[in-house]
Amino acid sequence: MIYVTPPELLDERMGSPMALNETMAHETAHMIYFHRKFLLNDQPEAAENIYLNEGIAALAQDLTGMTGGNFFVARGGLDGIETFRVIDILTPGGGYASGERDGALRGQSYLFLRYLFDQNGGETTQTDGSFVDDGGIAWLNAYFDSADLGADNIETLMGGRDHMEIIFDWLTCLAVSNRGPDSAPISDEPAYNFLPTQVDPLTDRTRGIDMFGTFRDMFSLVGPMMASVALNDGEVYATGVQYLAFPASDLVDVTLDIDASALAWVRLARLE
Repeated sequence: MIYVTPPELLDERMGSPMALNETMAHETAHMIYFHRKFLLNDQPEAAENIYLNEGIAALAQDLTGMTGGNFFVARGGLDGIETFRVIDILTPGGGYASGERDGALRGQSYLFLRYLFDQNGGETTQTDGSFVDDGGIAWLNAYFDSADLGADNIETLMGGRDHMEIIFDWLTCLAVSNRGPDSAPISDEPAYNFLPTQVDPLTDRTRGIDMFGTFRDMFSLVGPMMASVALNDGEVYATGVQYLAFPASDLVDVTLDIDASALAWVRLARLE
């Protein structure tokens, strides 16, 4: 059962029809996910990662066209990307973080699940509001129905690929996708691109994610936070990421000073 606060008790931003529908899409997704993944698999006490749950609910807002707040969820994830750690969204169990970290983890989980949905084909929205499944919906149904949790579920449903490889491609996608004219790709590698966004014909809101998209021509995304190589602090969280921007040059020298027991993954991309 879902309880909704009467609109007259909310401020104008939270009490609008779109905001209420967005909340309903989010909370209904939680209910469906719990029923299919936990009850139908006879594991009602299993503990999925709390931020994977929130990412699924945010993806539901996206796929129903109730996406006003998702822009700011995504922005929180991108702005806080240097605080990202794989263990924070793929380790089963855990509770909510506090303050800005909570917003960053919600955004990062949403962006990751949107990426997986797109990598599996996504869907095509029709003019009457229906959709044609291009593979993403079937993948999402399998994600809901699988009894596996966390990284195990991701690997099973992504053809057995190691989850760190998948995460590495996703982090590359955040930096590379939509950097061409009119948000076009600059790489022909599908793993480094989100699918093009679509306008929902019933809500007139954007479905999908564009790393440089706008919200009502008032706010814009600018991709993940990047640091100048000259100003970086030289530290990266375990299972985390840092994006470094090098000045345009024909020659770039990169030196890594890492602990012998650590495993560092590095990828270079020309963005201009």
